[in-house]
Amino acid sequence: MIKEDEKNRKFFTSQTQEEFKMIKNLEFLKQKKFWIIGIIFLILIAFFVLKNNFKKEDFVINTNTILLKLSVSFGGSSETTVKITNLNEEQTFKVHLVNFQNVAFLEEESFKLVEGESKEIKISFKDTKSEAKIYSGQLVINSLKSEKRIPIILSVEDKNSQFAIITETIQNYEDVYPGGKLGVKVKIYNVENNDLHNTHVSYIIKSLNDEIILSEEENLVIKGNIEVNKIIDIPKDIPNGNYIFITYLDSNGTKTSAGHLFSVSEKKGEFSVSNNFNFFVIVILFFLVGILILFFYFIKTRDDLLVHFRRQQNKELKGNLVAIQKSRLNIKNLKDNSKRKKEMEDLDKIKRELIRNFQSKRKNQDREVRELKKKGKKEDIERRLRSWEKENLFETEQLKQKLKVRMGVLKKAYSEKHISKESYKKGRKRIKSAYENLK
Repeated sequence: MIKEDEKNRKFFTSQTQEEFKMIKNLEFLKQKKFWIIGIIFLILIAFFVLKNNFKKEDFVINTNTILLKLSVSFGGSSETTVKITNLNEEQTFKVHLVNFQNVAFLEEESFKLVEGESKEIKISFKDTKSEAKIYSGQLVINSLKSEKRIPIILSVEDKNSQFAIITETIQNYEDVYPGGKLGVKVKIYNVENNDLHNTHVSYIIKSLNDEIILSEEENLVIKGNIEVNKIIDIPKDIPNGNYIFITYLDSNGTKTSAGHLFSVSEKKGEFSVSNNFNFFVIVILFFLVGILILFFYFIKTRDDLLVHFRRQQNKELKGNLVAIQKSRLNIKNLKDNSKRKKEMEDLDKIKRELIRNFQSKRKNQDREVRELKKKGKKEDIERRLRSWEKENLFETEQLKQKLKVRMGVLKKAYSEKHISKESYKKGRKRIKSAYENLK
């Protein structure tokens, strides 16, 4: 008897340890660790890419300096300044001009700034050709980690010109994209008289590197002031960036000019990986994080089902064994030694059969669950576990039926006067007690 109880104690201890192992789910995580490591690695890559693309600004330019637009007369000169502030540790800045050879000059091309220090970059412009013209280019500012560019438009004007030109974007044409249209309203004013003038007008689109993208020409007869709406088709292969729309008006050899800065970018509402890289990386990052969350959620919910089912198994088994143990105590009170011995043997057989059936069925169930786990079919696992809960896994009903049979035998023995009324009452009490323990 002592050996049997020790065997049962070890059996229950092993079941408790198994529950703990299932909660940790170490075996499953080992099988899937390469997938988990891979997903985490991709998330880290995406994080560092975003960090580099959203890194803190190295320096700032005063907010009013989006475009430098100046004008000088023939042989004249002009000056302007650009203020920058260093946001990083002490570093060297280098500046240079693009497409302004012999027209614009920098006071300094290299200097150092400590963190928080500011400096005004002085730029001088001087006309040496006495020709009405639009110069376009850029001021480039380089630090150790970043680069910024400011567009520059310099208009050289003839004082003898009797016309003035003002350009502005036509409403609904603000969004300029490859293959789209540019709409510019050109207002031409005669500032001297109201006479008729035959003029030749040229329209040119240039990059800030002085590359001509396209041009148009037309003759206009002007009396007083006029407005011309120019709708121009933008090439489909034009790169994104800043461009200058230039208007030249020639009247009897005297030229008047005006420059209009515009930007070409992707069409609004259209997705472009090249120009929406950060957005693309963010989407991928959320996707990977979502997969990881779902992955661990799948593990947790599935293990919750398995642990719940395993505990249900052990609870039912333990309940049956406790009921058997209580029945054993009742049988010990029997005065008839032969009858007590026989009932004890029958009870031990029931217990051994119960444990044997439990181990066998549990082994089969575990094998089936492992196969479903390999296929990753959570719904099938859940459905199967629920069905097992409803099955008669541990022979509870069999025990109840045997107790009912014993009750019938007891009643028959009493009715045939083989046992006394007192023995009948005691036997019935023991059977009812064992039956209630199975509920």
